[in-house]
Amino acid sequence: MSKLTNFSLALLLLMLLFCCKTFAAEYTVPRAAYSVYAEDLDLDGDRDIVVGHNYNPQTQWSGVSILENNGYGEFTLIDSIFLYGWQPDVQIKNLNLNENPEIIAKRENATEENEYIAIIKDFHLCDISYFSLNTYEGVANITTGDIDNDNDMDIIDACNGNQTWGVLYNDGTGQFSEPDYYSVAGVSPTDIECGNLNSDKREDILVSGLEVRIYYSYPTGFDCYIINEEPEMQVEIGDLDNDGDNDIVGISDIFDIIALTKYENIGDTAFYEHNQELYEIYAPYFTLSDLNNNNLPDVVCSGTYGVYVLYNEGDFQLSEPQYFPTNTSGICRPPFCVDVDGNGYNDIITIRGLYSTGILTILFNDGNGNFVEEPQVAIDPHSPPLSEVSLSPNPFTVSTNISFITKIPLKKEAKIKIYNAKGELVRKLDCHQNGFTENGKMIYTSEWDGKNRNNKRVSSGIYFSKIKLNKKEIVNRMLFMN
Repeated sequence: MSKLTNFSLALLLLMLLFCCKTFAAEYTVPRAAYSVYAEDLDLDGDRDIVVGHNYNPQTQWSGVSILENNGYGEFTLIDSIFLYGWQPDVQIKNLNLNENPEIIAKRENATEENEYIAIIKDFHLCDISYFSLNTYEGVANITTGDIDNDNDMDIIDACNGNQTWGVLYNDGTGQFSEPDYYSVAGVSPTDIECGNLNSDKREDILVSGLEVRIYYSYPTGFDCYIINEEPEMQVEIGDLDNDGDNDIVGISDIFDIIALTKYENIGDTAFYEHNQELYEIYAPYFTLSDLNNNNLPDVVCSGTYGVYVLYNEGDFQLSEPQYFPTNTSGICRPPFCVDVDGNGYNDIITIRGLYSTGILTILFNDGNGNFVEEPQVAIDPHSPPLSEVSLSPNPFTVSTNISFITKIPLKKEAKIKIYNAKGELVRKLDCHQNGFTENGKMIYTSEWDGKNRNNKRVSSGIYFSKIKLNKKEIVNRMLFMN
């Protein structure tokens, strides 16, 4: 009788899964998709997506692929590059002095028996630099952070095989040192994260595995603190209670149950471990992201058949998991959350398919607690979204107000750029919403005080303001008289 009951329940579950509405957009990517990241690779004002792939024995291929955002939250797979070896944590970061971000990936050389960090410097995957990791034991995790507090991104890796983690220090130009390695004997790292976990400005290292350790970064070196002697498979850093310091969340999976633990930062390198919470779901990979814009990071877990969101209710309390199904099942990996359609709310990107066809899934956040398959900013590509920009006064001697009207909201990172007559970038200005027109369009304003990025007054002459929104831009001329 129990066998029949279990079979009936399983059949009912399958029927429910097939009857569920699809809440996500899906894209086919090369096989063995393993990691995902999104950022504005081509500096056109929208976020593109990079996927890292493991080695696939059927295709004898592994590497990185790029999906370009058309400005409206729709993507096209445009290119890929072979990098032998698996890609556990592909990332996009600005590693040098120019504006262009770089792709961080991994490469293996079986002949040399060595692994490398691959820094891809251009959108078309042509300009690549390699930095040796001096190991062939299988670097399983990669992250970034400013470890030495010199305002550039260093690269941190963890190696499960030889139970170490290491730092490649950035010299500020995108060139990296040989890795400095530190032993974590007995831990066998399963995850590594980077963030400021005490009161100084230096970013620290968080390592999980059979226990959870923090390596605090000081000018004299690293000090190790064990905050949990129990295993955590994955950890994330975030300010859970919005009190100005970073807390920690850890997850372990036990069959079809996940165990979630919150570590509250109480100062002086001390953490309070809240009671572990168990959830009867199989969603072993997660990230932290504020999905409802309340300044509290939520827990976003990816599972075999969809995504679970545990909303942060404050005071270290989480909601019950809210389930959002996807159309395709498969082996899941950690999700990545960011606004890709420009509506001001973070969307969820997941990746599936370890050795089969890769499926990239986007759940678009409508801002009302729903995730849907269509981007939430509808734009007519044939009608310019910007009205003519007004400058007042122009010419000017002290400052000028730049205002314009648009029918769609600007992204948070949208800027007005000021150039001189030689075409050199002088200053970036924030845009602020400042009311609505009678027909509901948004008015944005900004002010330029005639100063450059170093807060120094520029010389008299002709300057240009450039505003770019979804690949459309308006350039206006202004005269500054110092």
